[in-house]
Amino acid sequence: MIKAYQTRCWMTRVIESRFLSCIENRLLKSMIIFALIPDINIIRFFIMKSEHITGEFFIGYFFAFVLFNIGPYLVWLYDEKLLPDFFRKACDLIPDKERVARLYGKYSRLYSTKSWLVIVPGFIFLFPIWIHGLPVAMKGGFLGFDDPDYWISLLYTLWLLTFASFFVGAGLVTIFAVREISSGNLKIDPLNPDNLGGLNSIGDLAIGTTMMLSMMSFFIPLGFVIGSYIKVAPYVYTSGLLFTLLILLSFLYPTFSIHHKAKIIRDGILEELRNKYNSSYRRIEENHSSDIDQVLHHLQLQKIRSRYMDYKSLSLYPFETEIFIKLISSVILPIIFLAIERYNIFYLIFQ
Repeated sequence: MIKAYQTRCWMTRVIESRFLSCIENRLLKSMIIFALIPDINIIRFFIMKSEHITGEFFIGYFFAFVLFNIGPYLVWLYDEKLLPDFFRKACDLIPDKERVARLYGKYSRLYSTKSWLVIVPGFIFLFPIWIHGLPVAMKGGFLGFDDPDYWISLLYTLWLLTFASFFVGAGLVTIFAVREISSGNLKIDPLNPDNLGGLNSIGDLAIGTTMMLSMMSFFIPLGFVIGSYIKVAPYVYTSGLLFTLLILLSFLYPTFSIHHKAKIIRDGILEELRNKYNSSYRRIEENHSSDIDQVLHHLQLQKIRSRYMDYKSLSLYPFETEIFIKLISSVILPIIFLAIERYNIFYLIFQ
C-alpha cells in the first residue's frame, strides 16, 4: 500500500528506468550511467598529469573517486530500499496503517524534493576555497586558471555535492520520521519475530543511514590535504569532528527516542497486567468456588503472569549486537582519517 505514496528522487528514477534494462545489478547500472564518462575523464587526467600530482593528492583523489562511483547507488539504496522497508515494517508498530502510508508519502517526498537545498551552503563553503586554492590545485595536477581541467573540477565538485546532499538529507529524514512516529501510539508486541517488540525496523533504518553518512568520510583525506596548504587545518579538524557527531546523532537520536517511548508504553502495560493479576488473585481468595473454578482461575493467573514476563523481559533497544559492530565501524572510519592526518602533522613537526 505504501508504494502508492512513494515519490522517487530523480537519481532513483534514472536507475529504475528502462535505460540499460538488461543490467539487473543496480550498483553496476548506476556506475555506468552516472560515473562512466567522468571515470574516463579522471583516468585521462591521471595519465596526462601524473608527473604534476603529489602522492598525498593521489590518496585523496582515490577516496573521492570511490565515493564518486558508489554515491548515486547509495542514494538509490536509501530511496528504494531503506526508507520504504522501514515504513513497511513500521506497520507492526503503528496500528493505523493509513497513517503509516501518509507518513511515508510525506518523508519520501521530503527526501526526493528537498535534499538539494543542502547544496547551497555546501557550495558557498567550497567555492571560495576553489577560487583561492590555485596554489594547492597546482600540486594536485592542475596547471592554472587556463587549464580546462581546473574548471571541469568545479563541475565535479558540484556533482559530488549533489549526491552528498542526499546523504545529509537521508540523515535528517531519518531523524524527523522517527521523531514523528514516536510521537504517536505504538503497538509493542513481545512475540514479534524480531525479538525486539517490532522495534528492529528503527534500528535497521538508523544503522543504514549511519553507514550511508559514514561514506562521506572519503572526502576527509582530500580535505586535509587542501586544508593543510591553505592554513585552515583546524577548521578541517573541527568539520571532521562535527561530521562524526552527525553520524552519531543519526543513529542515537532515532534509537533512544523510540526506546524512551516504548519504555513508557511497556511500563503502562506492565502496570495494567500487575493490577489485573492482583485483582484476580484477591477475587480467588475471597470467593469459595468449586475446584474446577479454582483451577480455571489459577490458569488465568498463570496466563496473566506469563504475559507480564513476556513484556518485562523484552529488550526495547531497537538493535542487536551485530548492529553495534556496524555502528562502531561507521564512526571509526572518519576518526581513523582524523588520527592518520594528526599523526602525519606530528611526523612533519618532529622531522
